[in-house]
Amino acid sequence: MTRSCCITRSFLTKSQLFLLLSICRSSRSKSGDYISVHYNGTLYSDGRLLDSSIQREEPFVFQIGNHEMNEGSEQGLFNMCIGEKRKLVVPSGMAYGTTNAHRSELLSKVQPDATVVYDVELLQILGEEGVALHLAWGM
Repeated sequence: MTRSCCITRSFLTKSQLFLLLSICRSSRSKSGDYISVHYNGTLYSDGRLLDSSIQREEPFVFQIGNHEMNEGSEQGLFNMCIGEKRKLVVPSGMAYGTTNAHRSELLSKVQPDATVVYDVELLQILGEEGVALHLAWGM
């Protein structure tokens, strides 16, 4: 994998996304792309680990712009280059909200109104063949 970007920080508020973008020598992630990322998700309040694709040793693959993640995380992953790292600080209103209505046992650790921090790295922007392999073999 070619590293083409330096570390970038993203800060999300209820209405805005602030990014410090780097020069990218590859294409950037956009709506409709299937992307492969590694991440650690922690609580902002105490740093407690919520979820980690790194610990599972399995990148998370999904279609960006298809609402498969919380709003803040998804917005923070747009316009990334392969190899780029970002720290996303996602407020409650763009994460899991006041009701914490998700049904995931893993994320049941998230309290209502919690701000969540994601350290993410974009590993790949996958073409149709890459997505098919991932779905078929869990690669």
